[in-house]
Amino acid sequence: MGINPGNIANPAYQRPADIMRQYESLRHSNYFDERVKEKLRVPWDEFTLVKEPDGESRFYRAHYDKHKMETNQHGAYIWGCYKSISNTTVESAY
Repeated sequence: MGINPGNIANPAYQRPADIMRQYESLRHSNYFDERVKEKLRVPWDEFTLVKEPDGESRFYRAHYDKHKMETNQHGAYIWGCYKSISNTTVESAY
C-alpha cells in the first residue's frame, strides 16, 4: 500500500494521508526535542500522537491488543479489539 498522487483521491487514503502529513510536518519542523525522540525510538514501546485543545501536540503511551475474530455457538462472528491510551505523555513516561 502506498499513497501517491495517482491514488490520493481515494477516500480510503484520506485518513492515513492526513496522519502522515501531521507526523511529517512535526518531524520536519523539529517540533519534539531529543529527549522525546529518544523515548520514541525504544523498540516495542507504542505511542499515539494527540493534538491538545491548547494546540500543542503530544505523544501518549498506547497499547494495542491483537485483533481476534471468532464465531459463537450460533455461527455469528465476534470481533474483539481493544485499544487503551494512558494519560501519561511521552515526556513523563519514564
